[in-house]
Amino acid sequence: MMPTMHRLNNRRSYLFPLLLAALCLPPSIFANTITIVSGNGSIGSPDPVVQVSTDSGATYNPATIITANPNYNVIPGTQWLAFNSSGFGLQNTDMLFRVPFTLPAGFSSPQLSLSVFADNVATSILNGVIFGGQPFIQDAINFTNPPSVFTTSNPGLFQVGQNFLTVYLYNFTDPSGVDFKATITFVPEPSTFLLVGSSLLGGLFMLKKRPTSTATKSH
Repeated sequence: MMPTMHRLNNRRSYLFPLLLAALCLPPSIFANTITIVSGNGSIGSPDPVVQVSTDSGATYNPATIITANPNYNVIPGTQWLAFNSSGFGLQNTDMLFRVPFTLPAGFSSPQLSLSVFADNVATSILNGVIFGGQPFIQDAINFTNPPSVFTTSNPGLFQVGQNFLTVYLYNFTDPSGVDFKATITFVPEPSTFLLVGSSLLGGLFMLKKRPTSTATKSH
């Protein structure tokens, strides 16, 4: 049998490098990710995540998942949305598609990336501030590959608690709709990832305090 002191030293030799590695990792390694997609459900049903307003934000209702027009491209993992099941009926009109997400107290280094198709024009808004938009034209470039991509890492646009990502959609003539995928990343409060290091450090102290027994021999 291995002497007790040998076993303790062996455990320390494993824990110490792990502790150093945990303390030296950059905070970005511990970043959290929130993914938001349009079309959370079956075609013809209301999207339980995305809401739509046709009166400039005075009232909101669940957006409706629609069958993609044959002329549209679709972002993988998403479905097209409209203000109703047909996607027809509103010309020379704007619509607001919004989705909430929550950030915890103490977050840092936030980033948001939005990929979007629109018929006809999409503008990206975070908590009321525009951070990107498609050309204001009635053209297939806005709903065919590649999707438009808008990003922001401005910390002033993000807030603790509930945030709203809004896709402002303008439609010239029928039909109309929007398709999008958003990814939000952020680093949580430092105590979240320092817990790993403190746990390992505690393990080292516990091993150090354990009484050592005399070596025994196998028979």
